[in-house]
Amino acid sequence: MSKKATSSQLKYFYFLTRKEELKTERETLVFTYSEGVTSDPKLLTVPQMGELIAHLVDEGKSNQQRKKIYSLFRQMGWEKSDRPDYERINSWMLKYSYLKKQLIKYSLEELPRLVSQVEKMTDSELATS
Repeated sequence: MSKKATSSQLKYFYFLTRKEELKTERETLVFTYSEGVTSDPKLLTVPQMGELIAHLVDEGKSNQQRKKIYSLFRQMGWEKSDRPDYERINSWMLKYSYLKKQLIKYSLEELPRLVSQVEKMTDSELATS
């Protein structure tokens, strides 16, 4: 049997899931990464906790890329009530983005190319303004 998650892993896991929306997902995440065995993070093995932490880190990086994309759309005036116009952005994503899917559906590996696409569009749009 594999060794249980280390105290360092557990501390990092709690740090990565400190935001309110992730606190409510902790048990589900642990249950998923334990392959349905437990929802207690202390009972995960070192490799299971390592995979879970890697997933959370990747998700954080993905969110940074998404925020950059929203910022680019806002530069072009795609806003409603001082927030990104999510409806308009998602409509554009489904019709014109290189994989033709919602922004939230793009993986960490796919996002850099999408950022480049939106940057080119923003540069072009702002140059003609």
